[in-house]
Amino acid sequence: MDLPRSPLFPDAALALSPGGADDCPALLPQLPRLPLILTSTLQVYVVPAEKHLFVQGFKPAEYETRPPTLLRGSLVLRVSKPNKIRAVSLTFKGTQKTDWPEGIPPRRHVYAETRDLANHLWPFYHSDAHTADFGAALSPVSSFVDLATARSAPQNASEARPGYFPPGDYVYNFEHPLPALSPETVQTSFGSVSYHLEASVTRHTTFKSHLSGRLPITVVRVPSDHSVEENEPIVIERDWEDQMRYEIVVASKSVVLDSYLPMSLKFVPLFGKVALHRIRVYITEDCSYSCSNNSVQRTEPSRKYLLLEHKAGKNQSLLLGPGTLPAAFGPHDEVLPRELEFQMFVPSAVNRRLGDTLHPDTAVDGILCHHWIKISLRISKHDPLRPEKRKHYEILIDSPIHLYSPLAAHNNTLLPVYHREPDALPTSADHASPMLRDADMHLDSNLYRPANAEVLSTIGSPQATALSPAVSPVPSPGRGLPEPSMDPPHFSIMGVADDTLPPAYEERSPSVS
Repeated sequence: MDLPRSPLFPDAALALSPGGADDCPALLPQLPRLPLILTSTLQVYVVPAEKHLFVQGFKPAEYETRPPTLLRGSLVLRVSKPNKIRAVSLTFKGTQKTDWPEGIPPRRHVYAETRDLANHLWPFYHSDAHTADFGAALSPVSSFVDLATARSAPQNASEARPGYFPPGDYVYNFEHPLPALSPETVQTSFGSVSYHLEASVTRHTTFKSHLSGRLPITVVRVPSDHSVEENEPIVIERDWEDQMRYEIVVASKSVVLDSYLPMSLKFVPLFGKVALHRIRVYITEDCSYSCSNNSVQRTEPSRKYLLLEHKAGKNQSLLLGPGTLPAAFGPHDEVLPRELEFQMFVPSAVNRRLGDTLHPDTAVDGILCHHWIKISLRISKHDPLRPEKRKHYEILIDSPIHLYSPLAAHNNTLLPVYHREPDALPTSADHASPMLRDADMHLDSNLYRPANAEVLSTIGSPQATALSPAVSPVPSPGRGLPEPSMDPPHFSIMGVADDTLPPAYEERSPSVS
């Protein structure tokens, strides 16, 4: 049977109504397991067409020209027994709140500032405002397009009264544009931005006449389509006191929380026996708040989280050549250039027991969060005054980095590719290099790991795949560099026969004078 299609939901998200007749089946969106409102005679479901709403851009120049995002879906009223309903409505609300425990200056008698971001009402049904066609003549939905098909004449006077709902499923579609400049959902220590849909049903009864339920709506901010931060690495190359040159390459200037960030660190000793003992990588978070039209501001203390630590053994160096014994570190040991590659996991929950979390970067007026990546190198060199001793130093390198919500992964924001990727990518042949290069990615140096090991897949490709989950270690920024081929193709492949002799050196082309 050819059933009408829904303008909001794909065919896979539709199901036949359990109460529909065989000759006239009804299509309904797949309902959640628990309703928002539940009584012995009716149930109310709110089914958004999209699980999450995405807005693009972190700067006014990026989101001011973007079209609005549509909030759409259906409210399903399932009546199991005849009901007398006065009104059915749905409200979309958005609220921004900042907390001020010490009070807002100057009087300090107000401890929070609340601002309404959105307030839209859909009055689907009201018995006083509708004619008889929406009262006793209203029937359960028979299709997704025909929501108010008239029934036959009412059997008695009670059914003819406005507000009488016979058993069945009643579907009300809704749609509302959300501007691109709308703040995204945020939950920090002293500020929050939240959105929700509130369904309301008012009945003609004495007890429990007003029923309501809320469904949270998540708004996620993602980078603009024209942003190149994802493909631009962070490159830092410096010399330390003319004794060691180091080059640090972070694969991207932005990272999605709960994913891996590739890093490559190269060290070239220049003069003296420099020892590298430890590498640490931190993420720092700074949040600031404002209220009263930015006249009152407050900044939280910076939070610093250690995410990766890689260190050598006691009295050892990460720059020692292969085969060096642990107890043989001395002034005559060979110190070689070294390249270390890491896959640092950036978690959203740092300490679940204490509730510490890394928040994504925000573009909310009044709640601002930004982050820095800090790399600490513990090195040492011989003390010129006491040759038997070594002096230790701490090198600190930092750079701004953008953190995005875990929902901003490619499998949520990009269309899937239309071809299947090969199981294994071809790799070029290895060639001799004077620099020591580790084969692994030092995943054991991470202090945090994904909660579910089955989600280890790739999000580093510029296109999302239909089978790709959220996170995985991705190739290092240095792995993609071209390498010379040590196995050139045979001459026959290039169109030259095996019995063809090379030209004589005396022969010259006639076109060359």
